[in-house]
Amino acid sequence: MIEQGRGVKVNKAMAAACYDKAQSCGYEAAGPAIGALAFAAGQQWEAKAAAETGAQALADVQQAWQNYQRALEENHPGAAEKIRVLGLLLGRAMEAQGEDEEAMDCYRVAMEAGSQDALLQAARLCADAQRAAFDLAEACRLYRQAVKAAETAEAQAAIRAEWESRKARVPLENRIDGLVAAMEDQMAKANFYYFGEKLSMPLETAMKAYGRRAGVNPGDVVLLCDSTHSLFWGQGEEGFLITGDGRFISSLGIRVSLDELGPVKYCDEELVEIATGTVLARFKGEQEEDQKFFKLLNDLVLLPQPGK
Repeated sequence: MIEQGRGVKVNKAMAAACYDKAQSCGYEAAGPAIGALAFAAGQQWEAKAAAETGAQALADVQQAWQNYQRALEENHPGAAEKIRVLGLLLGRAMEAQGEDEEAMDCYRVAMEAGSQDALLQAARLCADAQRAAFDLAEACRLYRQAVKAAETAEAQAAIRAEWESRKARVPLENRIDGLVAAMEDQMAKANFYYFGEKLSMPLETAMKAYGRRAGVNPGDVVLLCDSTHSLFWGQGEEGFLITGDGRFISSLGIRVSLDELGPVKYCDEELVEIATGTVLARFKGEQEEDQKFFKLLNDLVLLPQPGK
């Protein structure tokens, strides 16, 4: 009665509150009514926003967004499409204001509702080293998700190319930071890859074995691989070092910037640059963590067309 004004003044807010209370008491039929009210309220706020400009229009769209989210919770028809459209719109508005966290929140909700555009926009934001939302591993994950969601081979190829282009814009030092952060998240229990507090003991051995000859300052090293796969004696005597500015130093005598290396592969217990066949490191035995590291290195650091 309150919703339709039967015998009383129409009061949508009070009607919604009544439906909420009924739903909390187990009255299932209240759900569709709540969804319908929320969707109608969202439409009203959208119409109001269309007549406004600037901050007021944005505030109205945000009100519409909140109502459409409530409608979506009740699976109201049309709510998902509204979320996809407004999520992208609000996300871009938040980006323009430098509010990256809020932008990502909007994109995530729109992504969950099936927006490929919001997914790509979130990926671009995370791939921008100048933004607070910069997270190279997350950008890579989102681009990969976008590739899977793309409907044609051409679209998939375009998204892959965009990712590689965006990655190439990220300074090498930031890509190395992203690699180490991803390893801390995904390879914290690795036995033969050392970074952070784990570096100290094998680094001293590696410096004596080959690091000093290459002119490496131990304070510059952020990652060490022990290719001997030693758990006790000889840790760090063979393998490679990576410095914070992206230099790759191998016990085989390889000294090169990672910006000058193309993608690599693991083949017959060797780390090999695919394009040239150059052997960068040799391993004693095969370990699953080696494959995991090479994938991260290819995904986050190495470029398909390095600057030789």
